[in-house]
Formats: sequence, structure tokens, C-alpha cells
Amino acid sequence: MNAIGSSLHTIMMLGINSIEQENDYKEVKSPMNLQSNRILQPVIVFMAALAIVLLTPSLAAAGEANLVIPELSAAQNSLLYTGILVCVLGMFFGYYQFTRVTKL
Repeated sequence: MNAIGSSLHTIMMLGINSIEQENDYKEVKSPMNLQSNRILQPVIVFMAALAIVLLTPSLAAAGEANLVIPELSAAQNSLLYTGILVCVLGMFFGYYQFTRVTKL
């Protein structure tokens, strides 16, 4: 363990010991509380998921057929092609680095 890790471990242990000394008693959880938590947690998750599904619109007012694609100027077209070229070059660079790392 390095020095920082051992220092953090020591600080954490001191904090835990001081908390245990402050509390003279330990709270005992009854089996009924544990059983109700096991039942309630999935119910709460289900209710949250149901609320999300019911509150979001399932059908949009417009579909892909209603989309209007604007005409691009020459400058906009060249910018798009430049972006695609940068992406392809990045893909080749990533593959090159991958092959170098696998040869190690």
C-alpha cells in the first residue's frame, strides 16, 4: 500500500472507531423490517417505471416521413465531408494504436 492509501485507511479507521464509541448501543433490525424492504423495493421500482411509461407520450405527432431535409450549400457540404474524413482518419489511427498495443 502506498503512503496515501495507508493514511486514508488510518483516517477511516479512526472515524469508524470514534463513531462506535459514541453509540453505546446497536440498532437491531427486526426480520419484519428486512422482509418489508425486500417487498417494497421492487414495488417502488415498478411504480416509478410505470409512471415514466404512462407520463411520456408513446406516439409522436410527426414521424420520419414528415421530416423536411434542407438543401445544403457548397460550403456546408465541404464541411460535412471534412468531418467525415476526420472521423475515418481517427478510425485508422485507433486501429493502428490497437495493433501496436496487441503486439506488446
